[in-house]
Amino acid sequence: MQGSASTCKEVIDGCGRRNGLFVGNDDGGEVNATLVSLLASCEMHGLEPLGYLRDLLCLLPSWPVQQVLSLAPLHWARTIQRADVQQRLEENIFRRAALGTLEPPPRAAPPIKH
Repeated sequence: MQGSASTCKEVIDGCGRRNGLFVGNDDGGEVNATLVSLLASCEMHGLEPLGYLRDLLCLLPSWPVQQVLSLAPLHWARTIQRADVQQRLEENIFRRAALGTLEPPPRAAPPIKH
């Protein structure tokens, strides 16, 4: 292949761009776009993305559908200050495990031998 160095660089850069966008299928692209948007929104609102996602995934399964917007990064600072939300997070076993504060269950007493 003959060509200038700039032509080769353009071909390599073009391939890199296309490969970076490959996510497998349209559904994968939509999921990727949603996640990237959510993480960008976290940064825009001054939230630590991994902590937000951890707490969001702990709250979401039992969260009332009609209040789901209060879990968005825009409203997160207010939501996380609520006493009921703090209690839910403190009681969540998965969050405690992620934070390393989960204590092992007490050891059972050995069976009594007769």
